[in-house]
Amino acid sequence: MYDLVIVGGGPAGLSAAVYAARYRIKAVVIAKIIGGKLLEANRIENYPGFKSIRGMRLAERMKEQVLHLGGEIIEAEAVDIKRGYTLFNVFGSDNRKYQTKAIILAMGMSHKKLGIPGEEEFLGKGVSYCAVCDAPFFKDKGVAVIGGSDTAAHSALLLTKYASKVIVICRRGELTAAPAYKAMLEGNKGIEIKTNTSVAEISGDGMVSSLLLGSGERIGVEGVFIESGGVPAAVLAGKLGIKLDDEGFIVTDPMQRTNVEGLFAAGDVTSVKMKQILWATSQGAVAASSAYEFIKEH
Repeated sequence: MYDLVIVGGGPAGLSAAVYAARYRIKAVVIAKIIGGKLLEANRIENYPGFKSIRGMRLAERMKEQVLHLGGEIIEAEAVDIKRGYTLFNVFGSDNRKYQTKAIILAMGMSHKKLGIPGEEEFLGKGVSYCAVCDAPFFKDKGVAVIGGSDTAAHSALLLTKYASKVIVICRRGELTAAPAYKAMLEGNKGIEIKTNTSVAEISGDGMVSSLLLGSGERIGVEGVFIESGGVPAAVLAGKLGIKLDDEGFIVTDPMQRTNVEGLFAAGDVTSVKMKQILWATSQGAVAASSAYEFIKEH
């Protein structure tokens, strides 16, 4: 039996595992993929302690630290969670049942994909889902932002600080961003807005060089920022009666506690708007601390 099961092996889950080990909690990380969305990051330059590091290498270092501290990691998927009278049962794809007093849900989220040719091929080679992470890599280059939401508008405005040209592409007749954001975009000479059109294909030779629009027009860009939203991996949470927001993300208090006693959540699976590595690791640490206090009392 475990004191704590951490579901998810991204920055939030691995950070929680580090703190659990420091608290001497008998804990295990259960995750199909160790590293989570870190593995999608070509370069990371906004994580303290590293001028520049590949996402895969940072994930490896986090995993190494968990194991060095005596933590346990199981590379399997948590396929179901059931609540007993005093314990939780986590069922893994490895056909094992993990009994535990508390759980931290850190399954992250997946980006909504456009599902167009070139999207997967050029990921990390011009295609990005995070302007905050990757904008500095496109200094003096032409880029496109696909989407019309507040997030897309924020990304476009940020990119104007680096890129030579920013084209916002929205499939609707007008942007869905808040009026204040729309006014900022329309008043910025470095931004061109194309509405009533979609992207049919991302093209290039090794790196992104152009987009084919649904209208048949081809535009030259070296970066494509896809801002079509995210999908939280919170299916298990819904089964347990955990409160979710309107978009399906887990709602927590400032100490990462959910509305269900003994269940905590951290990282991109939560309703926090800042989907960043540093934010996720911070939440993982807080969740582990809260879980420790809960376990002591039970």
